[in-house]
Amino acid sequence: MMGKPPAGASTRPVDTSQHALIGVCTGFAAAVISTIAVLGLPPWPEMTERVMTAIAEARIAESGLESIVWQGFWCEIG
Repeated sequence: MMGKPPAGASTRPVDTSQHALIGVCTGFAAAVISTIAVLGLPPWPEMTERVMTAIAEARIAESGLESIVWQGFWCEIG
């Protein structure tokens, strides 16, 4: 059984709207910071034509198979 609160203890109700406001503001700030970070330097690789050609040429050189690169498509012969 709970009983009475100790003498001098506060029994007033707690207003949780300030707690909710702090939580919403924190979440909004985190979203803004992460959006700015991703727009500044995306976490995905750079997929330009020059980079894709270099990747294809590296795969051809490391595979040792007869391969051709034709209009950006990598085809194995054999």
